[in-house]
Order: sequence, then C-alpha cells, then structure tokens
Amino acid sequence: MVAALGGPALPYGRGRDLVSVAKDAGAAWDDEVFSEHCTDSVPAWTGGRSTQQRMIRSGEFKLIYVHGHAPQLFDLARDPFERRDLAGNPAHAATRDRLLARVLEGWDPDAIAARIRERRREKEILEAWARNVRPGDEYRWTLLPEHNRLDPVTG
Repeated sequence: MVAALGGPALPYGRGRDLVSVAKDAGAAWDDEVFSEHCTDSVPAWTGGRSTQQRMIRSGEFKLIYVHGHAPQLFDLARDPFERRDLAGNPAHAATRDRLLARVLEGWDPDAIAARIRERRREKEILEAWARNVRPGDEYRWTLLPEHNRLDPVTG
C-alpha cells in the first residue's frame, strides 16, 4: 500500500512492493504468505498462556507453528477447510520440514516470549499507577454509525 501511494518504505517494515503484480498478472512473485501472532497471557481466549505462533502458506500448503506444540500442515487444494493435518504423514515430511525451516527462519519465539514478559511487567506498573491515581478520562471520541467507512449505506 505504501508503494502504491508513492511513499518511502517503512523503516522497520518487512513487506514487499506488489504494485508490479497488481499491474501485470504475469509478473513474477513468490507465492508465499506469512502471518504471526504473539500475545501475553491477559486475553481470556489464551487460557492464561502467552502464545507465539507463526504461519506460512506456500503454494498449496499451509504450515502452522505454535511454539511448544507440534506443527500442523494442510494441503489447501485438497483440504480447504483444514481438517486433515498432514504433519505426521511420512509422505509429506519433506514439505513439512521445508516449511518449518522457512517459518522459523530469523524468528526466535523464546526471545519474543521474553520481550512479552517484560512488556507485561511494564503494563502492570501502568495498571497500578492508574488504580492509585485514577486519572480522568477526558479524551473520548463520540463514535457514530456514519463514521464507519465500511457501512454500505454511507460508503
């Protein structure tokens, strides 16, 4: 998006300019997507656990890695609803190992977990301050339905 709008690359961004692909369906590109989700233990849906997880979709395969658990591998062409985990299937061992190495490349879930714990301690300091000081809530925006850009009525 930044490149499409003519802006400079973000200083810490790891994304790639896909304008050439958008303009030319025959342009070369890597058929590969990564997703990462890391959180501390606060959200109720984590069950009180911190999580570091990453996913790679490469071609027709998707590998999900959740730190501390066995990876999951899915063939999206044959199993688009991801119901058959192929990670333990010897016929897919090479694909699993290749994608696992790729998803972990340059990524250190233990270092991320340590940063999350440190930030959690910082949040606890801020929470304790807020409980004791009880700062006023002066900056609240009034959000109206017409402010929603996705509202089909207002566009």
